[in-house]
Amino acid sequence: MSRIPSTVASAADRRATLLGMLPATGEDAQGRVLATALGWAGCSHVPNERQAGFTPIAEGAAMIAVTCGRMPSVQFHALHIAHDSAALRDACARANVPIAGVPTLRGETSPMGLEAAGELFRLTVRDLVAAYEAENALSDCSEALEQSYDTIDLLYTLGQATGRPHEPNKFLMMVLDELLAGMRFRWLAAVFHVDRALATGLNDSVFIRSHDTSISRAADQAVRVWREQDELPIAGSVVDLSERWSIFGAQTIVEPVMVEGEPVGVLLAGDLAPGEPPVRTFDCRMLAAAAAQLGPMLRAAEFVSGQRELFLGTVRSLTSAIDAKDPYTRGHSDRVAHLAAETARRLGWPEDAVETVHLAGVVHDVGKIGVPERVLLKSSGLTDEEFEMMKKHPEIGHRILEGIPGLEAALPGVLHHHERWDGRGYPHKLGGENIPAIGRVLAIADTFDAMSSSRAYRKKLERDVVLKEIRDCTGKQFDPDMVPAFLSQDFDVYDAMVADGVEQITHESLERNLAA
Repeated sequence: MSRIPSTVASAADRRATLLGMLPATGEDAQGRVLATALGWAGCSHVPNERQAGFTPIAEGAAMIAVTCGRMPSVQFHALHIAHDSAALRDACARANVPIAGVPTLRGETSPMGLEAAGELFRLTVRDLVAAYEAENALSDCSEALEQSYDTIDLLYTLGQATGRPHEPNKFLMMVLDELLAGMRFRWLAAVFHVDRALATGLNDSVFIRSHDTSISRAADQAVRVWREQDELPIAGSVVDLSERWSIFGAQTIVEPVMVEGEPVGVLLAGDLAPGEPPVRTFDCRMLAAAAAQLGPMLRAAEFVSGQRELFLGTVRSLTSAIDAKDPYTRGHSDRVAHLAAETARRLGWPEDAVETVHLAGVVHDVGKIGVPERVLLKSSGLTDEEFEMMKKHPEIGHRILEGIPGLEAALPGVLHHHERWDGRGYPHKLGGENIPAIGRVLAIADTFDAMSSSRAYRKKLERDVVLKEIRDCTGKQFDPDMVPAFLSQDFDVYDAMVADGVEQITHESLERNLAA
């Protein structure tokens, strides 16, 4: 026989007491203990759910038993005592039940009184079970609504984020954070195939999220070994890897991430929190929903990455035209882009702004394509007229680039990288914070590289001389708030870029001499 839920059993016993009977449904109920002492076998015959069953136990005592259609395999009991008797007193003594605590019915002691009590108890039990089931149904409904809300909230959040396909790493971490907040697992992971050449650079990546850093480290190590030893699943499943790595727990959900029908990785939910029930269908659905959103996002990120590479290739072809004119400035744009982007990063600018600064650095001198070669390549100082020609290159570059989609945010840097903090620059003599911030950053990087590079008319300056000049020009030529960030960077990468440029120029010069 099935067990009665403890809350329902306790309620039935309380109702039996209110009806003037001894409670006998619960295992330790007073009426059950006394009935057992009187010889009751522990079970009674019940005709059907519409009638109570009565089992005489001793003189004046009978056990009432009822069932309910909603719980047909259980019986509810109440001990009906019509009057005091010697057998009752003897049983109370044996069962340690105080005689004073045994209620008796006053009035009629005929079977009609017993039947009436039985009917009242049956109706009471019916109502209790109905209330219990209604409460459970409401609880189930609430849980279903909560799960539906969590799923919709996850899909909405991920849907909102799909508008930023250029940040797949951030999107991935957000997916894991959302899942971690809505699921019962102690860690979540996104694992990608080693040999799948994702254009986003995510191949061979493992992302782990947990509220506990020690769990994150352990999960990261175990997941990487698992990926090396096992084939990543291509279908959703719940696996037990705990014998090999305890950090996985007895149940780990694995859901593949597909890009255009090809598996590129998996999402993992591992190590259920202590005391939690086994994996539910909802858990699997949550992970599957996230994986379904992740696939198209990665495809979009691949497309954007490819478009960006194509775009940057076009932009670099413009800068190559300048390099072809003046080999001594070869690599200048890339070096300025690196220095300016690193400065912006140290200033705490967001990563998309840092990327814009880098792009502006790459194209900042495109306008020199409109400067006559005799001026651009002159090995001595420029005349006033020639300098005026050179000063036009920011505006020429701005006009060349302003119609190209994707360069809008970089244009202020192209136009204003020769403005000065004191207002004595060109082309518009802007000063202070009237100069766009991107132009102020590029101005420092451009000047630094110009002094650090050899030109046709002079050799490069020593590093300490260049740094002193940058400091001396702070507040006059350069933004005083940006110079410390610029000077704080490590110039090792920059020096390597300079060395590469010098080596390439030397190699090409040697080839020209051999050809001659």
